[in-house]
Amino acid sequence: MQDVLLPLRNRQLKPPEQIAWLRWSITFVAVFIFLFSLFYSETSMIKMFQAMTGTIWLAGAGSVMIFGLYCRFGTAAGAYCAMIAGAVLGGAGLMFPNAQLGSIPLNGQNVMMIASVISIALYVGVSYATGGGRQPYNLEK
Repeated sequence: MQDVLLPLRNRQLKPPEQIAWLRWSITFVAVFIFLFSLFYSETSMIKMFQAMTGTIWLAGAGSVMIFGLYCRFGTAAGAYCAMIAGAVLGGAGLMFPNAQLGSIPLNGQNVMMIASVISIALYVGVSYATGGGRQPYNLEK
């Protein structure tokens, strides 16, 4: 909640508010996991499942963590685009497990790589487009 909600609200949360938001987020995750487990077929390959569920978070978060910590041009808009792209592409990999790219069948690892590259490109592109390259952030601050 500290990384997502506070930047959007532009003010500190009082302790009871923060506890309430944490409870709602935990409830959301629990409901998502429950519904996901209802609709995901158990006959699918376990490696595909692990790769795609990892992709939902890691494709976007990996680029945000690496570029957010070690570059001077990143912006919040770039970070949100990378996270959304990773989640959408990872979810699409789960929804269409037998997809093909031309004549190449895609497995979980291929989709993870594609989602990661697209997330990185979006982070860099959107960050520069929204002004991240004009005034570099002082990492020494």
